[in-house]
Amino acid sequence: MAEQQPKVALINRKLAQRFVILLFVIALLVAAIQLFRTYGGDPAELATADTAGWVAAVEVKGDGQQAVLIKPDGTIVRSPDYREGATDRDLAWRPNGNHLFFVSDRVEDVYHAFRWAIGANVVERRTTAKLSRSALAFLPSHVEGSSKNLLLVRGGMVFELDPASGAEIRVVPRPENQRSGGDEEQMAEEGLATELRFKRARWTPDRGWIVGVRRTETGEALVLQNMTPNEQGLLPPLVTVAAGQKVEFDVNPRTGEVVFTAQSFQFPDLRRVPPEFVKDGRVTRPFHHWIGMVDPNRPERSVPPIAISPDDKLAFGNPVVSPDGSTVAVVVGAYQDSSLTPEQLVVMPAAEGGGQQRTLVLAGRISQVSWHPNSRTLVFIRPDAQGKRSVFTIDRDGSGERNLTGGQGDFREPLFSPQSK
Repeated sequence: MAEQQPKVALINRKLAQRFVILLFVIALLVAAIQLFRTYGGDPAELATADTAGWVAAVEVKGDGQQAVLIKPDGTIVRSPDYREGATDRDLAWRPNGNHLFFVSDRVEDVYHAFRWAIGANVVERRTTAKLSRSALAFLPSHVEGSSKNLLLVRGGMVFELDPASGAEIRVVPRPENQRSGGDEEQMAEEGLATELRFKRARWTPDRGWIVGVRRTETGEALVLQNMTPNEQGLLPPLVTVAAGQKVEFDVNPRTGEVVFTAQSFQFPDLRRVPPEFVKDGRVTRPFHHWIGMVDPNRPERSVPPIAISPDDKLAFGNPVVSPDGSTVAVVVGAYQDSSLTPEQLVVMPAAEGGGQQRTLVLAGRISQVSWHPNSRTLVFIRPDAQGKRSVFTIDRDGSGERNLTGGQGDFREPLFSPQSK
């Protein structure tokens, strides 16, 4: 009996160890199943990368454009599987900084959405339908769930893309708002896509509104779409806020207020022009160009100007609000040949009358400005001494200017990674 007790104890220990191992394996399987369900069985969704301080951009090469990453030391990492002559554009960092999304015709003669998993260095197409995509945009990185959905424009309408599965859901107009249950071709026959003609769209941080620019017969218009259905379950009509030859905007990531620029002012509705701006049967403009601000939750109130210009000597464009929501950077210059000629980069408070407190950051032919997540540094495009469109960075006080790409090529669309150290 004395010899059997150690054997029994040994057997029990082995059984206990096997049971623990079995529980561990089961836990791993459960975790794997959960990851599979969450990420659609896509390992590239799990790829992580340290991209703090990196800048995404588009490199112009011959008759094409390639998505690239620029490290803080100026090293350029080019996206894999690029087809010569293809055009990559409309970059959007995923808020976690692990993936870069863009649209491209590198696979078909249609602009699909692609995902570059930087840690795995893999580029994959994420959409399949025939119509081209454009204007990719995620929610701000501080918003919960911001990495899960990507807004885009397709066929003049607004869709939301699930980056993991590639599924697209139309959000403007919603299915219940269309007059028939058909596909894009049927809607085009109805005139919905032509009627909407969205060029760009963004969520407000609370996802309560879609803010967008749509094309009009005479230029462009800034519109707001309330995403709360009415009693009939339908979305309210679009609200037009401002119009002009060209309209650009950014959404304050903290307050949800919309800062916009409108070049060559137009009244949004000629049927509702204030009497003081009608003289001898002709409509006159209160000013030529302006920067305005609107709170989507109070679209009925008058839109306060941040700055106005009475003539073509000064126009505004490329408004971008800092990640902390305090400051807007704007490109200013003369309005010539129906477009803005950049002359300066300025910053000003993102508030009514903020233009009176504007500060010059840098003079020059500056374009395509965006912010670092620290709200202190800006990145932009400017021709360098060799005439190359280079990627520059500078602090908001005008110090620390640096040419990141140093004549290595021509670039567009610079965007800092949302990661910060």
